[in-house]
Amino acid sequence: MAKYKIKIDLDECIGAYACAAVYPEMWEVDSKGKAHPKMGKLIKENSSEWIIMDENKFDLELAKRSAEVCPVNAIKIEKIK
Repeated sequence: MAKYKIKIDLDECIGAYACAAVYPEMWEVDSKGKAHPKMGKLIKENSSEWIIMDENKFDLELAKRSAEVCPVNAIKIEKIK
């Protein structure tokens, strides 16, 4: 089973909320206007946050679409296994 790393750079995030509009089950928006992953265990490092998800635990196509609609490309999805 493949695993995916879904990462957002909070310094890049401008709070357009496009990701949350596409996949509200994956993204939440805080009071400062930044999007955060809300599935899985959140890992934080400097200005980035990410989750590692098994491919059968989320909708990969919606996740990819949520990254594609980000106007500043702050979201990256990487297959890790």
